[in-house]
Amino acid sequence: MFKNIKKYSLLFLFCNSTALANQCYILNDIDHERVMGLINAMTLEQKVGQIVQGDLDFVSPADMERFYLGTVLNGGNTSPNGNQYASAEEWMALSEEFYEASPVINGQRIPFLWGTDAVHGHNNLIGATVFP
Repeated sequence: MFKNIKKYSLLFLFCNSTALANQCYILNDIDHERVMGLINAMTLEQKVGQIVQGDLDFVSPADMERFYLGTVLNGGNTSPNGNQYASAEEWMALSEEFYEASPVINGQRIPFLWGTDAVHGHNNLIGATVFP
């Protein structure tokens, strides 16, 4: 019984994460086994780290590596190295640094999620085009 609950909880998680895109990723048995294998191989510290979202002003790639963080948020006025005029290249470089610091479980890198506070539009990238 609990095996099915875990499977449907995992499915629910994937559906919720893509709800705005009006899509739902359904795990087949092979995907489910692979995902559960990764989760079961994680330590408690790694699992906890995966649900922590640090703000860009307060976490670094080194923190991601040390604490196994699963997500980073650039909220409100945060930007790479505190530079509100950071270029697209600086954003990309920081993204790469965070990705390279993401945890590796059983030889599989667990990609992090990058959250952006874009309630009033994503206009914090100088030179970017904002579409309505």
